[in-house]
Amino acid sequence: MRKLLLLVVFTGSLFGQADEQSPSTVALSLAEAQTYAVANSYLVVDKQLEIDKAKQTIRKTASVYLPKVSAQYSVTNNPIIQPFAIPNDPTSPFYNPGNTGEFSYLAFGAAYQNQAVISANWLIGDLSNILATKGSRALKEIRQLEKEDVEIDVKANVAKAYYQVLIAEESERILQENLKSLQDNLTEVGELYKNGFSEEQDVQQLELLVSGLQNNLNNVGRQVVLANQLLKFHMGMPLEQEVKLTGTLEGFKDDAIGSAASYYGDNIKTADNVAQRTIDAQYRASILQYKNEWYKNFPTLSFSANYSNTYFTNDFDPINFNTYWAPGASIVGTLKWDLFTGLSRQSTINTAKLDIERAKVAQKATTSQVQLEFEQARSNYEYALDNYNNQLKNVDLSKSIRNKTRVKYKEGISSSLELTQAENQYLDSQQNYLTALQNLLNAKEEILLAIGK
Repeated sequence: MRKLLLLVVFTGSLFGQADEQSPSTVALSLAEAQTYAVANSYLVVDKQLEIDKAKQTIRKTASVYLPKVSAQYSVTNNPIIQPFAIPNDPTSPFYNPGNTGEFSYLAFGAAYQNQAVISANWLIGDLSNILATKGSRALKEIRQLEKEDVEIDVKANVAKAYYQVLIAEESERILQENLKSLQDNLTEVGELYKNGFSEEQDVQQLELLVSGLQNNLNNVGRQVVLANQLLKFHMGMPLEQEVKLTGTLEGFKDDAIGSAASYYGDNIKTADNVAQRTIDAQYRASILQYKNEWYKNFPTLSFSANYSNTYFTNDFDPINFNTYWAPGASIVGTLKWDLFTGLSRQSTINTAKLDIERAKVAQKATTSQVQLEFEQARSNYEYALDNYNNQLKNVDLSKSIRNKTRVKYKEGISSSLELTQAENQYLDSQQNYLTALQNLLNAKEEILLAIGK
């Protein structure tokens, strides 16, 4: 209930922010987007349904120990009553002088038999079922850990999609800025050409640059739309819902660089990793499964009780309380012990024992895998950070070269080809910078994934 209230409050706050923007826009920080995704992502919802199924399995297993009570009422029609063969002996009370045969045949019974029965069955002792109940609880624990793992993945995917939207929007802004600058240059060169101070080739060269940049801008605009839709898909939000991201690349960049040291140290605590905790839970479940199969060698104790009332009639009369009902009752206690089951039982036990050994191997493998993934993520992060710093310097250098080339071009020192190369180099360095920044942010998320946060 508390989680439900928190979700309602959170959803209300989201749409409260939406009212401040527009009736159909929701403002989202990264943390809010991740919180929404944890509650609404398709993958998380599916895992929650798995947990609900596990809960029902626990209830079903535990119900074995509850008495089973049933009631039934039946009406039996005997259109032909099979007669009994009785020796045709003169000393018998059923002797028939007119019958010359060896036997006399007499039919006993009524045309209709009406019976009401109440039965109760109770399984008192079955050690394997006790272990089965514990095993179903272990299954629930595994499903919860699997959900936690999916939540971590979903949060990472949402973060990466969030960054992708901001990167696409920043790329669009940079292209718009460069396009405006080139259009201004084209206007200036066009005026110089009209007055005979520039060649037609210079104008055409700038026109090619402007045309290519406009095409790139149109493509990036489409990428912004797709990136937004991908983010909403990972969140489990309808694609038609408008969102406004309140996070900034500058803030995320500072977080990825400034707090990187807090994300990892020389070693990783593998026991805290959700993958390790999941395989440990599976190991415990395999032990329970082995014990469950072993305890099936022991006897089971059960009780049953039945009470019935029956009356007979030669006419169809399903319920008649004004006649005699013949009562009957029985109480049965059963101790069942399968003393010999051939090789089947032992083979099943041996198989369960082998599953324990496999789980041990999986534990060791998972520990090594978690450590390896952590080292790989840390190496990727360090490379991404170095590459980001390098691309940041390249942007400053290419911008300086571009500005100097523009001045030289206006003074007639540089050619239009040199200006084109300088402009393209600057645009490439900006795109490489954004790519490096996105890789850095994603590398930080991979560190968190490897840790299991």
